[in-house]
Amino acid sequence: MLDATSKIKDFFQSIGMVLDHGLTDERIIELEKKLNFRFPPDLYDLLKNFVPRGIKESNKSFPDWNNESIENLSKRFDHFFDGVIFDIQKNDFWYSKWGQKPENISDRIRIAKEKLAFEPKPIPICGHRCILSLPEIIDSPILSIWQTDMIFYGNNLYDYFKNEFGGGKI
Repeated sequence: MLDATSKIKDFFQSIGMVLDHGLTDERIIELEKKLNFRFPPDLYDLLKNFVPRGIKESNKSFPDWNNESIENLSKRFDHFFDGVIFDIQKNDFWYSKWGQKPENISDRIRIAKEKLAFEPKPIPICGHRCILSLPEIIDSPILSIWQTDMIFYGNNLYDYFKNEFGGGKI
C-alpha cells in the first residue's frame, strides 16, 4: 500500500467514512475495458485496498466501484462531457483551440466530442470531483468540473481528501 493510501485510510476511519472492500483484479480489468480508461497509479492503489462509500452526515456521492453497474458508472463519466455540451448549446461556449466556431450547433457538438475524445478522461471520485486518466503519472491533480468550469481541488488524492473532508487535518 502506498504511504498516501495508508494515511487516507487512517483519516477516513477517524471521520467515520464507510469503507468497502477493495476492487479485485477482475473488476479493475472490467471497469477499464468497458469504460475505456486506465486508473492512475494512486487511485488504483487506493481502490485495490478499499473503496470509500461516504459519511452518514454527508451528501457527497462516491462511485460504488464494487457494485454499481457499468451503465450507471458510465453516466458518471459522461457527466463531465455532458456539461461541456450543455455550455455549447445554452451558453455559446467555444474553445478557441478547436478552430473556427461553426454556425451550426450540431457541428459544434460533433467537433467538441471529437476533440474531447483525445483528452485524458476524467474519472469520478466524489460528486463532480475527478482525477484524470493518466496511468503513467503518480500524484495526479484533482479537479472539480462543472460544465466548462474547472477548478483545481488538490495536488493529489491525499491533498484533495484533506481539503474536502478534513479541513487540512490529515
